[in-house]
Amino acid sequence: MARAQDLTIADQWKVGVRVFDIRPQKDGDVLRCMHGISGTKLLVGDFLAKMRDLLAASPSEFVIVTTKIDTTDGEPEVAEWAPLFSSLIQSDSLRQCFVEFSPTQNVGDLRGKILLLSRNKYAEVPLGGFITGWSSDKDFAYQQGGTITGSDGSSCPRWMQDCYKPNKDREGKENAIRLMLDAAMGRDLTTQQPAWVMNYTAGNTLEFFSDGYRENAVYAHQLVLDYLNDEDHTGSTGIVFMDYAGVETTKGAGGDYYEVKGRQLVEALIAQNFRNDVNGIKPILNARLSTLNSDWYTMDSRRLSKQPTTPGIYMSNGKKIVIK
Repeated sequence: MARAQDLTIADQWKVGVRVFDIRPQKDGDVLRCMHGISGTKLLVGDFLAKMRDLLAASPSEFVIVTTKIDTTDGEPEVAEWAPLFSSLIQSDSLRQCFVEFSPTQNVGDLRGKILLLSRNKYAEVPLGGFITGWSSDKDFAYQQGGTITGSDGSSCPRWMQDCYKPNKDREGKENAIRLMLDAAMGRDLTTQQPAWVMNYTAGNTLEFFSDGYRENAVYAHQLVLDYLNDEDHTGSTGIVFMDYAGVETTKGAGGDYYEVKGRQLVEALIAQNFRNDVNGIKPILNARLSTLNSDWYTMDSRRLSKQPTTPGIYMSNGKKIVIK
């Protein structure tokens, strides 16, 4: 019901995946990788040990790991999981594998290391960075409110598109993916606090069941492939999270095959890195980003045609603005 990948962690690594989103949950005296309420056979400690060993064999590579504690009943109790998580990442066998977060760090700073970015606060100071302001909203104005903060207190904006339950609203999900790609490519990466972008093609067109992930992947992956095939799109995509990474087709519950093109998408994203012009911002993308930033929204996500004059609280440029 919750399956969103066909390849093992090792096989995803082989095809070029270097960012993983894991969902630890306390299972007795260990932390298990979950997807919602569904457990996998993979323990968090085994996953991190696998990353350590892969990096030892290929020290020019790097890994970014985002984490969120999944629970069945709201916010997790820190006392239940935080000691286990802290003890694990601070253990003698793993501590040296992690690198501290810096807003302007690049691949050269990360080589041979794991950058850990947690959505849950497991200690006063992170080993890596803490993420705040995760957004599952479709509207761009609400997706700009996040931050990543490192152990030294340095931080930067974090833009996030994670509309994970589009259900049958394909158009809304696809527009959100495309606009975040525009935003990523319109960033000025030469600033001291460049925005880090995380864009989820992942999502479910059904309320539950894995075929919803498969169906969404067919459309969302083709959208990004088409976007990257446009020669005007030469900038950085930011981090793209996907279901069924590295496989071209996946077999559904009823025996039908879904052409998800997950191998093509991984390869296209890797190739995009070598088309990236970090010093020049495409005028067309910059203009679209400026338009997005200048839009005004009500607090229930309705886009307005102009700056409002009626008193109230609105969103613009990713910030709440009070008009009196």
